Amino acid sequence: DMPTAQTASDNLRALISVSGISGPVILVGHSYGGLIAQLYAAQHPADTFGVVLVDSLHHENLERARLILGEQSMSLFMEALNANPENVDIPTSLEQVRDINLGDTPLTVLTAGEAEVPPIIDPEVGRRLVSAWLYSQRELTGRSTTGVQFVAEGSRHCIQCDRPDVVVDAIKEMADEVRFQ
Repeated sequence: DMPTAQTASDNLRALISVSGISGPVILVGHSYGGLIAQLYAAQHPADTFGVVLVDSLHHENLERARLILGEQSMSLFMEALNANPENVDIPTSLEQVRDINLGDTPLTVLTAGEAEVPPIIDPEVGRRLVSAWLYSQRELTGRSTTGVQFVAEGSRHCIQCDRPDVVVDAIKEMADEVRFQ
């Protein structure tokens, strides 16, 4: 079986339990890792203080891309997606987070400030893909009643590479909330 976000969330649970980490944790997930963080937080709310999603995937990303790209381009995109080095089943992983509700778990959504669209993509198609991605980022804040979004100006998809200060600040801000409770 191909691993999924649920497999990774279960592995994370096992790692945390044998590590001796006690008390709720702040989960930080980038891209696919955002799916893992969402699943873990939803399934283990007592063990999760908060979640920071760093340009995370959203359950409707592939559906929206298919509408924009059309079937032929989408099939090429899916081939590339399925060739990921970890052999992760991305479509199943996206389905696994479809109905996630994080209640009032603190949630920060960090979104890249600069779009990354390969030059081979038609500019109009690229604009529509970026618009759909930004919409999905805004939607992620709705996973929690406390969800907030920050755009990391000057960063592309790898926010932690381009603007590590933004990621660190989001984590510190959430950690401060823990200290003051």
